[in-house]
Amino acid sequence: MTDPIVYLDSDRLSVEPGGQVSVGIKITNPGTIVEGYRIEVVGEGVSGWGEALPPEVSIYPKQDGNAVIVFSPPGGTGAPGGTWPFGIRVCSTEDADASAVVEGDLEIGKVFGLQAKLVPVNSAGRWNGRHVVELSNWGNSPAKITLTATNPDDALGFMIKPEVVDLPLGGTAKAMVFVKTKKPFLRGTQLRLPFTVTGEQAGAAPQQGPALPYGGTPDRPTVDGAFNQKPIVSRGAVMIAALSLLAVGGGIAWALTRPPPAQATFQELGPPAQPQNVKVVPATAESVDVQWDAVPDVQGYTVVQVLENGGQKGSRDVPGTDTGTTVGDLAAGTKVCFKVSAKRGATPGPFSDDACAQLPAAGTSASPSTSGQPTDGASSPPATGGPSTSGGPSSAGGTAPPPPPPPPPGSSAPVTSPQGSPASSTPTTPGTATAVKTKWYGVGLWPISTTPQSYVEGKRAALQAKNVVAGVGTNETFPRAATPVPLGSPTWILYTGPFDTREQVQANCAPMFEVQSSCLPVQLEP
Repeated sequence: MTDPIVYLDSDRLSVEPGGQVSVGIKITNPGTIVEGYRIEVVGEGVSGWGEALPPEVSIYPKQDGNAVIVFSPPGGTGAPGGTWPFGIRVCSTEDADASAVVEGDLEIGKVFGLQAKLVPVNSAGRWNGRHVVELSNWGNSPAKITLTATNPDDALGFMIKPEVVDLPLGGTAKAMVFVKTKKPFLRGTQLRLPFTVTGEQAGAAPQQGPALPYGGTPDRPTVDGAFNQKPIVSRGAVMIAALSLLAVGGGIAWALTRPPPAQATFQELGPPAQPQNVKVVPATAESVDVQWDAVPDVQGYTVVQVLENGGQKGSRDVPGTDTGTTVGDLAAGTKVCFKVSAKRGATPGPFSDDACAQLPAAGTSASPSTSGQPTDGASSPPATGGPSTSGGPSSAGGTAPPPPPPPPPGSSAPVTSPQGSPASSTPTTPGTATAVKTKWYGVGLWPISTTPQSYVEGKRAALQAKNVVAGVGTNETFPRAATPVPLGSPTWILYTGPFDTREQVQANCAPMFEVQSSCLPVQLEP
């Protein structure tokens, strides 16, 4: 048996999806007997679309036979576009080994089914907006799309990421579209700016004329959107700014006019604590200085003398700003004890432990039995050293004349001795006056390190307002002052007088006690 000879009328065919195309085939029988031939369409995919009419032919020896091959690809995506190779095989019905194959190409047209969707359709903002383009491919071949955006008034700028999108067969893809206004405005009404996003086949020639309405064509999808441009300063923003200014102004006014925060009352604070470190320091043979540590938030203190039988006498009220007082009219040469309690409003606190001191005998100088220094509202560590023992009336032929009254603050006056001759020059501080040792003075003491001069000068001015002669000096002005407390550290000395005797000082201490809490009888000597 010999193989048949097969010819195709055309080896290249074209058809659209869902269409039909046919091609003729001629078969020659080169043998010497009548042969029957079976006709088949082979090729991946194409074999299901092709059909031979008739499927079998009988041909005499040395004669030709004819048949028709019809191709009917399905529509939509069932037949992807492109070139599909095929073969026509002719086999002898008597001998399967006697066969021949002829080949050709079937070109299936591309059907585009591109769709686009914009989300959101409208955006709003003062400067820019953002959208998403969703693309779908419902055609029969992959597509590569280039996205562009346009605005009819050229009032918008665009940025698309990515600009080129690959869409596989039946696939989807997304691209971001950023819109920005070219002409922002400060105030006014909202402005609508429309725009169009178009998908072009990569490599295709640009379309002539305007874009088609929303949706475009299957091979050129388009979507329409809009950017609603807002003014930079909206009516609401102006309202909020005005309200903010009013709120700030109201807050400032309230802060300036509101009452001060309520302070805790004495009743809310409760009873005060027990005074600590109570000391009794002999001032003279008949007086002592009682001192203690300050108790916070108190109105005053109460100082009482404790008798040997446990009773009390001589209650004395001291302002809350002071931490010491002088108690006189005591019996010389006796042991005296005192205790102190603090007062907060009408609420008294507990008394301190008893503090005692031994008074010297009459006619002798007092020496402190407990270290300490009288203060007016401020305590200071006692200085080392001892009091001067010199003092008392002059023994040279009678009583010395009184010294001149203190000069006004800021002046400096020469010191005159009792005989009228100038004393040795000693530096004085502003507002001080000199004195002579033959007279007695009522004295108050403050440490210079913790007490400003203006405070002491204020005490002196208060005494002068009561028509009391007063002066201010330091322990440098009176280095040999016979004070009951050592004055080793720099100390302010406020004094009133002069007086002839210690008893006169004690009898005239009332004005001193009205402005401060101590009135020590002292002989001052430059």
